[in-house]
Order: sequence, then C-alpha cells, then structure tokens
Amino acid sequence: MTALEDRFEAAVASSDIAGAVLVVGDTSGDFKYEKAFGVRSLKEGEPKIPLRVDDIFWIASCTKLITAIAALQCVEKGQFSLDEDVTRLLPELKDIEILQGFGKGTENPIMVKATKIITLRQLLTHTSGLAYDVFDPALQRWRRFRGEEAHFTNGSLIYRCTYMQRYVWKPLGITHISFHPEKDPKMGSSMLEMSQRLGGENMFGTPAYPSASAAWTGDEVWAPNMPDDSGGAGGHARPAEYLKILRSITADDGKLLGSEVAAELFKPQLSPSSRSHMLGLTRYKEINDGFGAFPKGTKLDYALGGMVVMEDIEGRRRKGTMFWSGLPNCFWWADRAEGVCGMYASQLVPTMDPKTLTLFAEFEAATHPAIRISKTSAFISNAVLYKSLTGLARRSYEAVSHTQEEQYQDPIKHLLGALFEVDMRVLLLGGTGNLGRRCIPALLAHGHTLTVYIRNPAKLRAMASPAMMERLEIVVGDATDAEGLKKAILDHNIKGIIDVAGNLVLPWQEFLLPKIAKAVSDAAIAVGTERGKPLRVWITSGIMILKIPNSPYTSSDYWPELAKNQHQATCDLVERIPTTKLHWSLLAVAMMSPENPKQIIFDTLEIPNSHKLLVGATTLPGWESSCLAKIPLIGPYLDVYYLSIVKYATKYEAVADFLAEDLEKQSEEYIGMKCQGELFTTLVMCEGRLPQVTLFVTYEKERDDYFTS
Repeated sequence: MTALEDRFEAAVASSDIAGAVLVVGDTSGDFKYEKAFGVRSLKEGEPKIPLRVDDIFWIASCTKLITAIAALQCVEKGQFSLDEDVTRLLPELKDIEILQGFGKGTENPIMVKATKIITLRQLLTHTSGLAYDVFDPALQRWRRFRGEEAHFTNGSLIYRCTYMQRYVWKPLGITHISFHPEKDPKMGSSMLEMSQRLGGENMFGTPAYPSASAAWTGDEVWAPNMPDDSGGAGGHARPAEYLKILRSITADDGKLLGSEVAAELFKPQLSPSSRSHMLGLTRYKEINDGFGAFPKGTKLDYALGGMVVMEDIEGRRRKGTMFWSGLPNCFWWADRAEGVCGMYASQLVPTMDPKTLTLFAEFEAATHPAIRISKTSAFISNAVLYKSLTGLARRSYEAVSHTQEEQYQDPIKHLLGALFEVDMRVLLLGGTGNLGRRCIPALLAHGHTLTVYIRNPAKLRAMASPAMMERLEIVVGDATDAEGLKKAILDHNIKGIIDVAGNLVLPWQEFLLPKIAKAVSDAAIAVGTERGKPLRVWITSGIMILKIPNSPYTSSDYWPELAKNQHQATCDLVERIPTTKLHWSLLAVAMMSPENPKQIIFDTLEIPNSHKLLVGATTLPGWESSCLAKIPLIGPYLDVYYLSIVKYATKYEAVADFLAEDLEKQSEEYIGMKCQGELFTTLVMCEGRLPQVTLFVTYEKERDDYFTS
C-alpha cells in the first residue's frame, strides 16, 4: 500500500483534499488496514492538526445501510413486512398527494391523490416516489408556492431508530456511532470541520470546477443537533466502527441478520422498467459519478441496503458487490464474493467530487493485491510453523518409551496441544442424564479433558465402562451451589461448561433448570472476572423459547404454563447476561431419543460420531405447518405440538457430538449472535422428514438489573 499512501500524501500536499481516512478488511480477519491522511481542518490561521483514524465523520447517506439493517431485523422478528402498507408505521404518509406538475403559466401545483400504497421495500430502494426536496427542482418549486424553504432534512421519514444502539451497534461492540454526537463529549470533540471544493456546484449538485483546490468552509451542511434521528442521513461515525457493520454483513456472521434476510439485503430489487430508467440516467457524467463512476454501460441494480453491481468490474469489484455513499464524499463497499469490504471517509463538499472519486477507486483497487499478499504470507507462515513443529514432534515421539507411545497416538496433536491448548478442560453437569451420559464419550472423543460434576458418583459408575471412568475427573456436589461450582472450575482449570442438568422435571415438581442456570452463570462469571476472560458455557432450555417464523408468536404461546415456565425462566435469566462477561449459548432442544434404546453401559468412542444438525436461532428453521393447523380453534395448538415433538426431534448422540465439536473448535460462532437455518436446503431429507434438528438461541440482550438482583 506504499504507492497508495504516497498518492494520498501528494493529494493532501497539493490541496486536492483536506484529508481522508481509509479502512478496509477481509471477512477472515487475516487483513485489516486503516490509515488517516491530511489534517482535521483547513481553516486559515489555525494549527494544522493531523487527521486521526478515530475522528468522527458525518456519514450522511451511509446511514441508510444501518437503517435498512434495523428495518430488516424487525421484518425478521415478524413485527412488520417489506410489502405491507407502511402507513401503519408512518401515518404521516396516509392520504398522501402526488405532484403531477404546475398549471400552465402559473406556479399552482397540480396535486392528485395516490392510488397505490407505499411499502417499506419501496422506501429502502428509493422507488416510492418520495425524494429529498433540496435535490429536486419540482419539489423546490412546490415549497416556494407554499411559502416554505427546501431543507436537506425534509423527507427523512425513517428516523424512529433509537432501537439501533441496542440491536445494531452493541452486538458488534460499536461505541462511536451516533445521531447526536454533541451529547457525547468524546465524540463531540472528535468531530471534523467541513471543507469545500472552490468554485461552487453545478445543476447536479456536484463541483462546478473539479480542478479547483479544497478550502475550509464554515457552512454547516448538517447540524449535529438535529431533533430527529434521521435514518437517511443523520449518522456520525468512526470509519473503523462503520467497518464492523460492513464486515458483519459481508461475512454473513449472523450477528445482525440471519442468512436468509442478509441475502435479501444484497438482492437486486428493481423491476425491469425501473432498472432501465436508472441506467438511462448514467448517460449524464455527473449522475454516473454519483452511481460510482464506473465505465459507461456498467450493469447496476438496487438492493435493500444499497446499489449493486451486476457484473465484475476488473480490478475493483465482483458481481453482487453492494455499495453506497454519503454526501460529504464518503463511500463504502461490501464484496461478498471476494470477502472484502471498506470505507473511504472525508468531509468535503460538493458531493461526488471527481478528484475524490479517483482517489477512492485507487484505494479500492489497491486493496485486492494487498489482501492477496497478506493471505499468502499467512499461509507461508503457517506452513513453516507446521513443518517445524511436525519435525520437532516426531523427533520427540521417537524418543519416548513404549508406554508413552501408547498414550500419545498422535505426536503432532500432543505437542500442539501442549503448546496451544488445542483441547479444552470441560465441566459437565447432568452427566447421568440421557443427554449427559452421551456427552461424556463425545467430549472425550473430541479430545477434551473432562470433569463431571454430579451428586451420585455410584450412579455414573453403574452406566460407564471402567475404561471411560479412568479418563474422568469426578467432583461431587449440588448443581445449584454456585460456590461449589466455582471451586470446581478453579481447582480443575475449567475453560468450558456444558450444563444439561435438571431438564427432565415433571411440571408439578420443583423447577431446577433456572436455579442450576443461575448457579452456573454466577460461578462462571466470577471465575471469568478473576481471570480477565469470559468462560464458554452451554445451558439447556426447551424448544418453546423459540419464535415461530412469520408470526408474532413464540412456540411457548401454545404450550401450557406448567410445561414452559422453567424454560422461559431460564431463557429470561441467561438473556440478561452480557457476552462480555460470559460466552453463553442456550441449547433449545425439542424431543430427543437414543440411537440405541437398549444401551445400558457407555464406553469411549474410537472416533467422534458424525451429526447432521440443522442450526437455527431465535426462530424455528424450516417451519412448515401441517394439515392439523386447519382444524378450527385447536388446530394451531395441535400443529405446534406435532411439529415440536415429531418434526424437530433429534438424537441424543447427535446433540452431544455437536456440543463437543463446538468446544473443540473454540470458535465464537454461536456466542452472542443469531445462527439461522441456512443449511436447510443443502441437507438430505430422511423419509420425508427434516433431518435431525437442533435449535439454538444465542443472542445478546444486556440488562443491568441482572447484576443487581
């Protein structure tokens, strides 16, 4: 990137730009680049303070992507749909009139009543007919007739977005994006002043003299103290924080949207006639610049989150890349095919500045070879490390005694495990239950060191082979005793916990599930706080805590109170825990059965079992109502019972293997995020039924009252 950095330094020195911040990264995490160029202000007589990567930019229309994500989260939850009449949410659009023109020789507007509804899909794709009046001469004329002045803020309809802080920013650890930076002293002091291209703007609102220099301007294009949270243009952000959003949707990591809805975010939405009209406008250079300054004739479309290129652009983007921009010459792109995303941030007006567009194109083009070099270097480094460790391991292996040779069948794994803790020390609760007794051989087969926390060791010895018992560490205790659990975690250096205890309790008996979950959580949080690193925990609940797709109801709405109370209480408890304190996931199981109902004694496995579990979160994946749903009155209840008990049934062994496999990977795939059932269409159906299905709720919902209760 040295040549690129020289290019930007030269642009700053020649006053082509005041400055810019560049951020780019790939979805694997192997490559990340961020760099600031230039100064914070060009104001004469003031010291030229260098621009910083953590300065705050007004990102203008780049805010639209965040709004689209928030809206689609609500669609995903069933709160509203993309194609319903939006006036239920925006009553100010009810009975809206359409400006058809003006009376001949007069300034009298000709208004007609709208005959079609406006939908959220149209609002997100700019096809509703609404527009910013400051950019439309006809609307400006209409404003003058009404004795009003056109403002950039007028027309910002989707601003009811206080929701974003909790559901868009917090899941990604974002702390420096806001609609009101003036309310945060740290953000307010980091906001940048605006610069302008001298010479004014043309009829398209772009620079009239693109070769002119950049200079300071005191004009306030967007006041930071706007009363509304404008979802179309009101965001202020650190570019590196905005990159977190781009990376999440590019990687399809499930933190913001499930895979199906995330795909819809990138999906082209325009009708053939709308697409043809849009592409026809690109014959004007200024409008083509606004669409990305691509070669004339480039195929484009518009998705719910931004514009989409419909063909590869050599050296820059792959087909399907989504992108958009913000008025002060801010630009972002998200290329899923290449697995790369980035942002160019500046505070320069007028918009779509040709010099800036050239710099942005050079920045984007330079990222691809840089990423390839990064990946190649990482591959070579890993290969050299592996080769060195392999040689060392084999030399060590050849020197051990025969007894040791039998103990360490895989010398490479033994050495790597000693160096990098490939295995995990796991604490299992509920080891004598139907699921727990199958978790033991699964965890051992996946290479974990296992401690079983139980009340009755004799019961475990009666069902486990001597060979398996020899490999276990046993702690006798009560699963509701947080102090006892904490001591076991510390004494055995536990890193991961699987709690499958207390699930099979009859409805009229005492509910132990939430009590055990509370004790496990308290103990794990206490140890994690001492160590400075959260523990990994799986906690068991039931299928009824999950939501029914395309419905405002959860499965629990159809179950009797006695059947669901302990599961809902467990869910409510765990959801309150921030993932910064505990890396938790809820295992929401349905009906489970054994592979071999006659098996009494459980032994170690030579290799782990394989499983084909369909993973989903929050919402039940692959839901298809049965014919029972059509029965009057009781049909919906029978349908839910049938699907929960029959269609979503799993095998104990498959669930156990999944849990052991997840801890072996030591990934963050299911921590504090939603995991949708995107694999549904690729799994093989078995006898007309769903494959074995397990469902997970793994999303963060912080509440401070957990720590004061």
